[in-house]
Amino acid sequence: MTSPADAAGAPAPARSRSLARSGLVTMVGAGAGAALGFALTLVVARVLGATGSGLLFTATAAFGVAGVAGRMGADTALVREVAALVALGRSGDVRRTVALAVAPVVLVTSAVAAVVWLAAGPVAGALLGEASASGVRVLRVLALVLPFAAVSMALVGASRGLGDVLPMVLVEQAGKPLLRVVAGLAVGVLGWGLLAMTWAWAVPVVVGCLLALVLLVRALPSGRAAADGPAPWRQLALPFWRFALPRGAAGTVEALSAAVAVLLVSVLAGAAQAGVMAGVLRYALVGTLALQAVRLVVAPQLSAQLATGDAAGAQELHRWSTWAVLALSGPAYACLAVYAAPALSLLGPDFRAGAPALAILCAAMLVNVATGNVQAVLLMSGRSGTNLVVVLVGLAVHVALAAALVPVLGVTGAAVAAGTVVVLENLLYLRSVRRALGIRTLTAPVSRLLAAVVISFAVPGALALVLLGTSWPAVLLHAAVSLPAYGAYLLRHREDVPVHQLTRALRTRAHTGRGVTRP
Repeated sequence: MTSPADAAGAPAPARSRSLARSGLVTMVGAGAGAALGFALTLVVARVLGATGSGLLFTATAAFGVAGVAGRMGADTALVREVAALVALGRSGDVRRTVALAVAPVVLVTSAVAAVVWLAAGPVAGALLGEASASGVRVLRVLALVLPFAAVSMALVGASRGLGDVLPMVLVEQAGKPLLRVVAGLAVGVLGWGLLAMTWAWAVPVVVGCLLALVLLVRALPSGRAAADGPAPWRQLALPFWRFALPRGAAGTVEALSAAVAVLLVSVLAGAAQAGVMAGVLRYALVGTLALQAVRLVVAPQLSAQLATGDAAGAQELHRWSTWAVLALSGPAYACLAVYAAPALSLLGPDFRAGAPALAILCAAMLVNVATGNVQAVLLMSGRSGTNLVVVLVGLAVHVALAAALVPVLGVTGAAVAAGTVVVLENLLYLRSVRRALGIRTLTAPVSRLLAAVVISFAVPGALALVLLGTSWPAVLLHAAVSLPAYGAYLLRHREDVPVHQLTRALRTRAHTGRGVTRP
């Protein structure tokens, strides 16, 4: 992949092609990751059932929160700092920055893993209830690989800062999910149980970390730090961790907010309901693959543009990427909301009860994709403190709503709480970015496109279900109406596709000189 240093001196057409290639690679990787993640959910659900899958997914949700807390924002900070260092002609300081980021992550996550190992009994009892005996073994297996998971994400973040998205694709999006699916299938064929499935989930973490390390070492630049020599460690560490720690706290809150749905359902309604909620969430995340792919490409670009004072270019790039994400993901969420029940039945008959919850989350995720990568814009501008405030508010609302609604409505109540927080956080991000940077997201083209998605897909789908029920004729009628209507809209409003804005943003970035002082 082309690094920022290479790209900075390239003509705008070459940079456009480089960004397009990166976008294609990450889109393919995100698609593969979404497909493999769903396949893993399907395998686990079919092999372990709702209760067994609920135990494993609850444990891995807690593992995810611990991993995010342990890496302390180093992954996002590496994307920002490495991209900015290269853009400012200080590529020789990249190695030091990676080292000062990874070493604390190793120490902190090792300490967290030791605590989890020693306290596995009480933790399992609190999260998994009567299944605490099995939970102890599951949690201890996950504790062994916790440091590898956190370090892997930090290493991948450094690669992204260098403009190389391949490690993210090979390690996080495709590699680990593929190994987990293969190992999970083997567990099912051999008739093994929960503990074996946990090992099938955990071992790819170690393999992925080693691969991420090899790929980063090969890509690290060997250039000089600056004309006056390398920056002192303290000079690099202080701004790095000043940004990373608030982002790490915010990331931990975000991870907890994302996991709280499964965790609270497990505590308040049992492992079987937690398994259903995990299946619902897996479906709800499928449509974010375009959002993730675009974020991986534009985040380093946004950091470099904002670091060199090119706020106008950052705004244009954000507007273009938001339209593209909504155009791709919007129809998927509209259709999934309509066909929630048959989609969940693929996981097993016990999961079909989560259909109302899935429909609710799909509506919230439509808002999410319509606001684009607004959180990435905020973070790449250095405002990790604002991000922390937003996610703290979101977590407080999420816990309060879930605690009130889950005992009464079960999985549906958890979905109402999660969906409310998704909408609330996006509105707060929109306000913060607009006030701090003057960047707007909900432009007229985006608003029109959102309305077109709902009218073209959600309305005809609902009518088809009312008239024909859940059947192939209903699906065919839906497709016959929706696809031509949506295609006609895109054709008529093809001028809304702001490709010229992307080209202009890249051209501005290509002409940015070196040695510019960061704001």
